[in-house]
This record gives sequence, structure tokens and C-alpha cells, in this order.
Amino acid sequence: MRNHPQLVEMLPEAILRHGPRRFMDYLAQEKGFDTEHHTETCSLVQKTVYPKELRNLEHGSGYQAAFTDVIVNSFDRVIRHNKLHQKQSLRLRFVDIGSGKGKALIIAHSYPFETIVGIEYNQDLCEVARRNLSVTKCGRAELFCKDILEYDGFGSDTVYFAFNPFDEPLTKKVAKTVECYGNVYFIYNNPTYKEVFRDWQLIDRTVGYCPNRDVDIYYRHMIS
Repeated sequence: MRNHPQLVEMLPEAILRHGPRRFMDYLAQEKGFDTEHHTETCSLVQKTVYPKELRNLEHGSGYQAAFTDVIVNSFDRVIRHNKLHQKQSLRLRFVDIGSGKGKALIIAHSYPFETIVGIEYNQDLCEVARRNLSVTKCGRAELFCKDILEYDGFGSDTVYFAFNPFDEPLTKKVAKTVECYGNVYFIYNNPTYKEVFRDWQLIDRTVGYCPNRDVDIYYRHMIS
């Protein structure tokens, strides 16, 4: 773990708060993913080291990878819901909002998404993500290194994944944009501002032993 000094600093607090279970999660869900795929996704990046000139930096958060099984279970639930509620087979697009080092994009390659997109405004994280995607031969992913408010690819028939990347004002702006389209899923990991989605249909809620294991999955069938 000497290669991940920021993570080493984080572990004592996490263990004190959640006990050995959190440490085992780190080994299995974070470090284990990188060991299996020869990637680097598990080390934290604090927002304090982000470039100060980034637009909306004050509204964003630092980087931490989502748990592997949280991503997988969420994708499974969305695919199952889509199959049950569509009269014909419909292939969905996938967009990771705040894609960081590309972990969710790599996992998305195992699912029948029509397209796979990552949006990340930190250039350094984008470069790490590109290396991780190259190592894992995940060539279908398209990575946009830009602010979320500059992205113009929102649309219908899309699964959005967000690991609590923004504060409430920016979360509201993103939700307002996304809800203009139909047949949209929003996987909200660590859903700190869940009231923003009060007008959406909640199709699944998972409450874990720590906030990073909490997941709300929202659905918007009709266009607003």
C-alpha cells in the first residue's frame, strides 16, 4: 500500500467508523479490481490537488472509486427493469457522470449497452482512465474531458451513473437537463441529494453499512 499514500491516510478513519468490514471491502472491491484487471483505480485523489481553474470546481468532489459490486448490481437491476417494462428489446446507452479513472466504463463493457460514455473534467483523471481502458482493451468507451455543463450528448434511452460527484445546486442542474428525455435511468451512488429526484420513479433502493454502499436507482419514462 506504499504506492497509495492518500488511501493509507484514509483507512484508519474508515476502519474506526465502520470496522474491519470497510477494510475488507477495500481489499475485495477496490484493490481486488485493480489486481484482476491490472488497472489503477483505487487510490483516492483529493479535490485540493485539482487544478484551480476548473469550472465548477467548488461544486465538485474529489475522486474515489465506487465499489465493484455496487456498480454490477446496479447495472443488473437496470437491465432487468428495462427488459420487463419494454414491449420490445431496447438497447440503452450508458453515461458515467464524473467517470474518474474509468472503473464503471470498464465494467459497462460487460453489458449490452449500445454506447459507453464517460464525462470527467479533471484532465489528470482522464489520462489515467485512458490508460486503464487501453490495458483492459475496452475500446468502445468514449471519454469526454470536459465540464458536465459543457456536455451536449444527453438523450433518451440512457443509463446515467453518478457516484455523488456534485453538490446540490449542480446536481439539480444535471437532473433538470436529464429529465427532459424519456426512458432514462439514473443510478445515484451515495445519494446525498436524493430530494432532487423526488419527481422521478424510485425503482430500487439499497442501504448499506456506509454511505458509499447506498444506491438509489431512479427512472423517468415520459419526457417532462
